[in-house]
Amino acid sequence: MARRHRDNQSPDVALDALLQTPGHRVDVPVVLVVFPWRDGLDHTSDKDGEIDVCPQLRQTLFKANRPGYFDLAVDKSAIKSTIYQHPEFVTFIARMNALFAEWRQKSAATLRQLQPGCHPKNVIADLSEDLLAHYTSKPLLDKYDIYQHLLDYWAETMQDDCYLIAADDWKAETYRIIEKDKKGKENDKGWACDLVPKNLIVAHYFPWGATGN
Repeated sequence: MARRHRDNQSPDVALDALLQTPGHRVDVPVVLVVFPWRDGLDHTSDKDGEIDVCPQLRQTLFKANRPGYFDLAVDKSAIKSTIYQHPEFVTFIARMNALFAEWRQKSAATLRQLQPGCHPKNVIADLSEDLLAHYTSKPLLDKYDIYQHLLDYWAETMQDDCYLIAADDWKAETYRIIEKDKKGKENDKGWACDLVPKNLIVAHYFPWGATGN
């Protein structure tokens, strides 16, 4: 829905009223369209305190029933495709993709300049603060959700790479994986590389599909 009023109405009640199907579960895009904004989300608003992102999308999805209630104007099975194919939503997604690409390009340039002795905790602190600032006041987005994605990726993958660079510089050294069986016999299990994922190395040097063992 293009216009969002911030009120105390339960989102579940609002959604059930709009779809007139109590308990019906819908995909996230529908929630974005029909749920009222909750306090605490960053957003830009017009003079009436409402958010105007896709002004024609609501008219495509719903038709008026009585004051405060709407009927679906499309079949339930077509809700998701209707939203994703709507020109306004396509434009919105394109803007969000461009917004992320801008931050990624700037951050990648910074990360490529990392040197031995850098402090990983400072690296992630700077990246995360810049990300929060980059996504402040963007409609339909909670900047802290995006921030959490960065922190999760940092914890799962990125911090290990950063500590490797801090300690050993940009050294993508490969090594054999040797394991011993119960009889003490050594078995070669292939190779690995800590800094650069194995699949990227294989894809670059063996594009025809070599196993890389």
